[in-house]
Amino acid sequence: MIETGKKLANYLIKEKIGVGGMGSIYSAIDTMLNRQVALKVIHPELLSNRHLIEKFKTEARMHAQLNHPNIVTVFSFEIIDKDYIIILEYVDGKSLKALLQETYPMKMADIFQYFKQILRGLNYAHSQNIIHRDIKPGNILVTKLGQVKLSDFGIAKILGTWEPSMSGFVMGTPCYSSPELLSGKAIDSRTDIYSVGITFYEMLAGVPPFCADEYTDEEIQQKQIHETPPPPSKRNPQIIKELDEFILRTLKKRPEDRYQSAMEMLGELDKYERIKTNE
Repeated sequence: MIETGKKLANYLIKEKIGVGGMGSIYSAIDTMLNRQVALKVIHPELLSNRHLIEKFKTEARMHAQLNHPNIVTVFSFEIIDKDYIIILEYVDGKSLKALLQETYPMKMADIFQYFKQILRGLNYAHSQNIIHRDIKPGNILVTKLGQVKLSDFGIAKILGTWEPSMSGFVMGTPCYSSPELLSGKAIDSRTDIYSVGITFYEMLAGVPPFCADEYTDEEIQQKQIHETPPPPSKRNPQIIKELDEFILRTLKKRPEDRYQSAMEMLGELDKYERIKTNE
C-alpha cells in the first residue's frame, strides 16, 4: 500500500496528485538522485488482470521511446513490493483543463503559445510512429513557466499494431474522440489531429463542440460521428473567421479532408497568428 510520508524502495512518497482509469499518480522524491518525480502506480484491484498488466507495461515501453521537451519523460518502469510503477518526470504546473477552468477566456497570445507546443509534441510522437488516441486538456500539462507537455500515453498505440475495438467498447474520451475511433474503424495519426482540433476549439470557445452535461456518452458519440460542429465564433465572437476555418478543417468527418499532419497545422497556424485579432 502506498502511503504518503513513507518510502517505497528509494522513493519518498509526498502526496497523491491524481487518479486515472489505470492507476494513481503520486509525487515523490527519488532519494538516490535527489530529484522530484511522479509515480504512476497501477490500481491494486487490477493486478489480477494479466491483460491490463501487459497494457501497463506496453505504455511504459512506448512512452519511454519518446524524448521531446513537449512530452512528459519516462525515467523507468519498476515492480516494487508487487506494485507496478512507471517513474515519470514531475511537472510543476497544472493541466490545461484546470487552466481553462481558472482563466477562460485566455489571452490569444497564450493560446497560440500553448497550442503550438502541443502540435510540436504531437508531431514528434507521430514521427516515432506513435498515436496518442486520448488528446484532451486533461492530458496536457503546463508548467509554471509556460512549457507544455503531453502526458498519459496509457492508450497510445504504435502505428501498424492497432486493431478496431470490440463493438460497444471505445477507448479514449468521447468528447474529444474522432469519428473513426468511435466507429471502431482503423485509425492513424489523423485521429489525433481531430482530437487536437477539439482541444483548440475548447481553448478558444470555452467548451468542446459536442459535450454537455445533458448528453449521454452515446449521444456525444453520435454527434461526433454525424454532426457538423458550429464555428467556435458562435460561442466566442472574438474569434476571427480564419481561425474558424482552421478549426473546422481539423474536425472534418473524413480523415482525408483534415490537415494531414501536426506539422501542416503548425505551418498554417503561423499564418493566422500574424493576423491581427480582436482580442
